[in-house]
Amino acid sequence: LDRHKVHPLLGYRLRQEELAWENQMDPHLLPTLADHVVGEATVFPGTGYVELALATAQAWLAGDLIEIEDLEIRSPLILEKDRTQNVRVRVQGKDGSTSVIGRSLGSEESWTTHAVYRLLKEPGHGPLQVECPPLPIRHPDFTGASHLALTKIVGLDYGPAFQCIDFGWVTEQHSVLAVLQIPEALAEENQRMHLHPAVLDCAFQVDRKS
Repeated sequence: LDRHKVHPLLGYRLRQEELAWENQMDPHLLPTLADHVVGEATVFPGTGYVELALATAQAWLAGDLIEIEDLEIRSPLILEKDRTQNVRVRVQGKDGSTSVIGRSLGSEESWTTHAVYRLLKEPGHGPLQVECPPLPIRHPDFTGASHLALTKIVGLDYGPAFQCIDFGWVTEQHSVLAVLQIPEALAEENQRMHLHPAVLDCAFQVDRKS
């Protein structure tokens, strides 16, 4: 009764294990992630595992720098309205090897490994800041509305939380510059995340245009 969430996605520390956390996930408990629809299924976004990795590292290492290595998504985590998923994150080795596993809440079925990654205890000193180039002064090549129309064509039905793209340009160097706006649906939740999955997902959406 006295446990508390250390992070919205990572959840609660498991006292019976040395380095493990547990959380319950479904579209009702995580309404913003319910906006990530692929085909006809609500799928926990790949960027959510990045946020889980950041939260795990902060809870375990509590350093100024975090480096994630070999993040691999092995099985999609489907978020169903009538079924809550019990998700656990375990740091399994002294080398920082970590797994994200899940199964239906209250069931005795086997755990499914959804993702694995490794947290480095001694992060490198790679480039942490890159100056944003000046934005073009010409008319944008795409807007949030035109981008959203394209995503629906390929079966991605993004809800309001995953509509951060305002407008942007495709450059001659085959890169993309875009202006993102934090939707009202994310404003409060974004403050409790390290790098909100919806915001990072929108960055990846833009990257596909290059």
